[in-house]
Amino acid sequence: FVLLDMKRPRLDLLQTYVDLGALPDPIALGGRDAVDKRLLELPEGDRPTGLQKWNEWGAPKGAPGQSPWHPKKMEHELMGWMLAMHMLDALDVALENMGHDAGWRSKILELEEQRTNGSAEVSPPPPVIDARKSS
Repeated sequence: FVLLDMKRPRLDLLQTYVDLGALPDPIALGGRDAVDKRLLELPEGDRPTGLQKWNEWGAPKGAPGQSPWHPKKMEHELMGWMLAMHMLDALDVALENMGHDAGWRSKILELEEQRTNGSAEVSPPPPVIDARKSS
């Protein structure tokens, strides 16, 4: 599961699902939250390549989606790189596990069979969060 948001109430809800065991390894991404604002204050030519043209949309002026809250082109690219790094880490772990467990194929097939036959664990119902407490 990937959450493209870093707002506290949504992160708390995500953590609730993790605590319930419904989401074993979610990812929360927020491109602009990952960038040191001092780097964006540097002159354009002094910024790292991935932070240059940070405030450009990448689409013609007036195209849909150009709201202040919406990520611009380079923020989207940064989130893509961050997501790719998470995927590569997971791939490293998977390859390590495969190297140490000769029966990895049969375990995956068994889990998939349980899932498709309905014998796998069912996700818990959505948690109810009191909005008055999260304010």
